[in-house]
Amino acid sequence: MVWAAIWTGGRADLHLFRMGTVNGQRYLDEVIRSLEIPLIRQLGDEFIFMHDNAPCHRAITVSRELDVNNIMRLPWPAHSPELNPIEHAWYMLGRTIHNMPDQPQTLDALENALTAQWMTIPQNDLNRLIASVRLRVQMCIVAAGGDTHS
Repeated sequence: MVWAAIWTGGRADLHLFRMGTVNGQRYLDEVIRSLEIPLIRQLGDEFIFMHDNAPCHRAITVSRELDVNNIMRLPWPAHSPELNPIEHAWYMLGRTIHNMPDQPQTLDALENALTAQWMTIPQNDLNRLIASVRLRVQMCIVAAGGDTHS
C-alpha cells in the first residue's frame, strides 16, 4: 500500500505501508497525524482536503481527528474514483513502472522504483489533474452521481 498527496505546485513524498493492512487507526497514526495535518497547516487555511471513500478514510476516529483540527474536506460521492486527481496520478505512476525496461523483481526493488519514479512525474501534469477537479465534479452532477467515464 502506498500513500501520497498532491496539490497545485507540489507533492508529498510517497509513504509506503510495509506490513499488514491499513485500517482507520493505522491511517490516522501514519498519515493523518504524522503527514497530512502538518502538511495542511503548512499549505494554509484555503486548502481543502480530498480523500476517497476507502474504509480507513471513513473511520470515525479519522473524521473526528480532522474535525478537531478544523480540516475542511470535500464531500465525496460513494463510487467516484475518477473525481480524485490522485487516482490519475497513480495511473501515471503505474504506467511509468510498467514501461520500465527492467521490471522490479522484489518488493524492495518495487518500493525503490515507485519512490524514484514518483518524483519524475511532471508537476505540470499533476497541476493539470488538480485543475480538472471542477470539471469532473460538474460532469458527475450531470451524470446524477454516476460514472463520468473520465
